[in-house]
Amino acid sequence: MPMPEHLEKPKIVVTNALWDDATKRSGAYLKDIIEKCKEKLNAYDVRLLRGVLDTKENYRREAPSACLHIGTGHGRPPEYLGWANKGILNTEDERKYKEGMIHYLVACHLAKELGPNLIKDGAKAFLGFKDEVKMVASANKDPLKDRFLKATIGPLWEGLPKLLEGGTIQEAKQAIFRALQREFHEWKDKNQLVAGIIEWNYEQLQLMGDPNARLIEPQEPPSPPPSHPESGDLDIDLVLEPITVPVEIKLKVFGYTIPFKTSIEIPEQRLKGKGIPKRS
Repeated sequence: MPMPEHLEKPKIVVTNALWDDATKRSGAYLKDIIEKCKEKLNAYDVRLLRGVLDTKENYRREAPSACLHIGTGHGRPPEYLGWANKGILNTEDERKYKEGMIHYLVACHLAKELGPNLIKDGAKAFLGFKDEVKMVASANKDPLKDRFLKATIGPLWEGLPKLLEGGTIQEAKQAIFRALQREFHEWKDKNQLVAGIIEWNYEQLQLMGDPNARLIEPQEPPSPPPSHPESGDLDIDLVLEPITVPVEIKLKVFGYTIPFKTSIEIPEQRLKGKGIPKRS
């Protein structure tokens, strides 16, 4: 459904360091899932901070009005890092750069300190990793054609489509888990190293905050307009309470007018029927 022109699109901030081999490999899969979700992302105002644009200054400019911060880079317990391993977001930053959004970050160690701090400072939810994010890579120069990377890093981005479909962050986490489980069963009898890395990443993924957080909260459907019943569609059952009506009577007797006051008691009446007149 197209969004009315007078409403601003909800904003998504994408931070993708693309700094060294590890972040370029993970970043390639983030770029790929963004491309695959292009149609769904048309409903959002997407701000891409890639490579040299992945700086603290640019993040701070975009973050206060975002509903989702999704990204990959290096990390240490109190801080998420961007281009050139310079800080993007840390526990000391102001609340306005954290609150009101979901943070979905593929980076090492962030669930130890930064994740809990984000929730304390008003973030809806945090999805990230407690310890290292591990990967296995071959000599293939194209990360997207590397079957080892596809198995160990690719599944970590499977939560984004679920969020864009209106799912909760808990459902996004479960989508990642299912993708990792599929890869684990594919590799457990082929390559124990790859299977072990998949299992490691599965165990390190942590969700904090509101598990029911969404990018856009579902809206109550509008109430239907009142209907106008046609004749015969409406049952009528009315009860009229008893009333006393005062009456003044003038009697003429032998040419004289004699006023006479009395009252008439009208008992309770019940009217039953079907239908109301049709509107013209």
